[in-house]
Amino acid sequence: MTSKSKEQRDREEDDEIVKERKSSKKSKKLKESSEMGTVDADKVFPISEEDNKKKMKDKKLKSDIKRKLDEKSKSEKAMSEDESKSEKKKKKDKKLKSDSKGKSEKKVKSEAAMSEEESEPEKRKKKDKKLKSDKKAKSEKATSEDESEPEKKKKKSKKLKSDKKVKSEKATSEEDSEPEKKKKKDKKLKSEKKKDSKTPSHEIQMVSSISHCDSRDIFIIEPSQDKSGVTLLLFYQYVEPVWSIARHKEVMKFVEARGAFHELGGRMRCSREGLNCTITGPFDGVRGWCNDLRGFDPAFTDTEFKLTDHLPTGQHFPKLNAFPVEELVNYGLAGEKAPPISETGTHLEPADYHKKIGEKDTVIIDIRNYYESSIGHFQPPPEGAELLDPRMRKSTEFPVWLDKPEIKEKLRG
Repeated sequence: MTSKSKEQRDREEDDEIVKERKSSKKSKKLKESSEMGTVDADKVFPISEEDNKKKMKDKKLKSDIKRKLDEKSKSEKAMSEDESKSEKKKKKDKKLKSDSKGKSEKKVKSEAAMSEEESEPEKRKKKDKKLKSDKKAKSEKATSEDESEPEKKKKKSKKLKSDKKVKSEKATSEEDSEPEKKKKKDKKLKSEKKKDSKTPSHEIQMVSSISHCDSRDIFIIEPSQDKSGVTLLLFYQYVEPVWSIARHKEVMKFVEARGAFHELGGRMRCSREGLNCTITGPFDGVRGWCNDLRGFDPAFTDTEFKLTDHLPTGQHFPKLNAFPVEELVNYGLAGEKAPPISETGTHLEPADYHKKIGEKDTVIIDIRNYYESSIGHFQPPPEGAELLDPRMRKSTEFPVWLDKPEIKEKLRG
């Protein structure tokens, strides 16, 4: 039993030695093959199915991790690019705002410098204009608010009388019989018709509101005179000899400056042959300007200034415009073509004029344009003067009409 065991042990030892040698040879061969790169490790050392699954799983995990890392890298890169663009845009906008602000500040400084460099006469002119505007506003306010007590009392009394009269007439008319009412009505109509045939109501109003200045009186004004509303001034004045160029400029400057001082508005045609003006302004302002003009040049001493007082404030011309012209009335006869004033005809007063148009050997020429003439003109009686109407569209057509042979024959006398 013991010897067998020994034999068996010896055999086992020999088997182990053989195995070791085989293993050693195999390892050596594997090493050599591995160094030459010709051996597949899986064939030499077979991998179990479980290890293979684990290996595949690890490989897949690595692949997923790599893919996610790549995606994250791309996302971060895109975000950084967007941030870079946004930052660049912000910087650009900031720069544009800065440039705009700089330009605006530069413009403000430039305007401030220009306003500081504005000439002294211009500043004075603006100041005077403002003062005049304030003065005008105060004057209008005072006129509307400061109505005298007697005037208020007078208006109130007049209204009471009117109301009383209306009530009385109403009571009387109610008490009257029908025939009596008819009789009164016919009587009233006849009375109104008779009144209208004598003098139109609008003519009465015009005559009462227009005041003419005598050539020498400097508008003598009563202390209690009503100065409310707007005054209209119409006049023209020819001068002889005509003004020099320098004197013409002086007159232009004077009439405009004094007109602004007296708060006037309207048009001033200023020629070397005189002035032709249509002006509105305050009661005292218009008269003050006329007095200034008379003191400035003796040519206006005998000028007939036609004034209309108490017009509504809305009829005041907003601006004053003095401008140079060749002729006061544009007939196309400026310079040497213009006839001298000394050769003018005889001026007739209204009564003499009406007497003259009744004479048969008289000719009347309406030198206004056709539109004005059609609105209203003097009509001679059937056996009186002959009316000649040039039917002009504009005044420059008058000399042409006057030069016609048939007209010259009629005017030869």
